[in-house]
Amino acid sequence: MAVEIQLVSPSSARNYVEELWQLYQKYYDCSYNFFKQRIENHDFHVLFLDQNRVIGFTGIKRNEVILNGQKITLVGLSITVIDQEHRSQGLIQKAVARLTKKEMLTNPLQKTYIWSVVASYKPYLVFAKGVKDFFPTRDTEEHSEYKTIQQTICELHFQEYDLDNHLVYIKGMRITDQSVLSYDENYMNRDKRYYKNRYDSGRSTNGLEVKGILTIAPASFRNLTFWVAKFTKRKLNRAKQMSGKRKIAA
Repeated sequence: MAVEIQLVSPSSARNYVEELWQLYQKYYDCSYNFFKQRIENHDFHVLFLDQNRVIGFTGIKRNEVILNGQKITLVGLSITVIDQEHRSQGLIQKAVARLTKKEMLTNPLQKTYIWSVVASYKPYLVFAKGVKDFFPTRDTEEHSEYKTIQQTICELHFQEYDLDNHLVYIKGMRITDQSVLSYDENYMNRDKRYYKNRYDSGRSTNGLEVKGILTIAPASFRNLTFWVAKFTKRKLNRAKQMSGKRKIAA
């Protein structure tokens, strides 16, 4: 059965808070009070449900701001976790596609940007592999518009940041999931190498503290169609593989 994706309000998310906490502490170290405060500090949440069991979630922060005389929308993914056995299903990408379509239909003439503080190379690769345009990359580091958007996001939501290296620091938590922290030096492509170089350029974290690269992608028709094409191709390839296995078994 396919995983169900639900957008819920903070009040509705409270009904799941104990279940969310049990999942979150499998991969992060923080206090229960810190976790509850972060859950409350979002405009809504995306829940991923497998037969009514929460197998992942992300908090969404949404702001409308004026940038260079134009109103834009900023949609941030925060406090994100997917249980390990479900991480190959593209759930975050599906949620972002749904959010993108929602914003495009609600405000078709208004630019929208999706952002996230990516605290390991794996979510950075979600951007690198899943969309056509995003920031920062090795080729777009000095893009002035995106740098201004980064500055705006940091002023709205974060206390400590190093925008020369595109880094944000969050106190009160740390990642314990070693599967997203370890690098295989034999398989370092340009995106992994860029992420590692930028991450290592910032100061070291201390105790309960996370740092990550503030990554941004426009919620554009170009990015949406790029993801849909990749998702469709992947789905067709899987169907062919399954068909081949059935023929062999027969």
